[in-house]
Amino acid sequence: MLTKSLLAGSLLLVNAFASPIAQADSSSQTAQAQSSDGFQINQTYIDQANKQIKDIQSKQNCYFTSEELYQHAVSFANDYLYPNNIKQAKSINSTYFSEDVVGRIDITRNYEGRELNTEYLFGLFSDLQDSNTTNLIGYSDAFQLYAFSGSCNQYTISNINNATFPGAGQKIPFSINIWIKLNEKKEIAQYDLSFLRWERLYEMIKLGGYRQISGNDSATTIPEEGEKQLQHLLVESICGVHEKYCQKDYPQYDSKDACVEYLTNTRFGLSWEGGRDTIFCRSVHQNMIEYRPSVHCPHIGPTGGDMCTDEGTGYEEVTFNYQTIFKEPFIVV
Repeated sequence: MLTKSLLAGSLLLVNAFASPIAQADSSSQTAQAQSSDGFQINQTYIDQANKQIKDIQSKQNCYFTSEELYQHAVSFANDYLYPNNIKQAKSINSTYFSEDVVGRIDITRNYEGRELNTEYLFGLFSDLQDSNTTNLIGYSDAFQLYAFSGSCNQYTISNINNATFPGAGQKIPFSINIWIKLNEKKEIAQYDLSFLRWERLYEMIKLGGYRQISGNDSATTIPEEGEKQLQHLLVESICGVHEKYCQKDYPQYDSKDACVEYLTNTRFGLSWEGGRDTIFCRSVHQNMIEYRPSVHCPHIGPTGGDMCTDEGTGYEEVTFNYQTIFKEPFIVV
């Protein structure tokens, strides 16, 4: 009985002290809600934004309606698909791009000029259906455009692409965001393309490759030996391409054996190292060699040319290079 009385007394004391505070808080919150005029931007920030708006508006070019930009987005997304990309690749210089186009693909590198961008955005994926190479890339045959915004001479879109990855032996969807700025001829003057959740897709592709090698369709991880087997297949493919297109006129290695030995001791590459001194990078670039061996053979060689090298790829370097590659910001107001 004593214990119950003490407990009851304690609860009364707690309630006696707690209630007024709770009531006061509630009244205060109500008063604040009633007196609030909603979110207000600091005048300093408004002045800063207005100054930037005037500068942007003085330079921007409003050539197209939103409808015209959407039409361009749908057209570009469709011609990226297989087999439509074959026609674009064979044109050598796709009319989608301006002569001085500059672009960035977040998992690889920056690309400059119409010919190079035609090769990497269309040619790279156009022959995977019939290619005998082993690689980590795939080709899309359908897409769903789920985000679009456009004004003046630029737009941004987000797509989900349904893609086949021959190296993984399966279809895997992937998502991309791309910002595009057009010139007055409706040619792409600059673009910035990013893969969403690429790290997970990269691991799925590698896992699919290992499942094919091992015959273990239920494998969920890749053992160290499996990584070596994957690398061996990729190296054999890269060196086979070198022997076919580079060995005679643009040799990077003394022989196929020398190529295999060198690349066997080159690191495989993490998901973000598609533009570094890795097997991953050379696996991507092997598909470009048939278009222009003189340009692309160095990319699979020991130096990596100007595409598969660690030089200039430090975190801060990449961050600041991103600011300097584009002629104009992707802003319309």
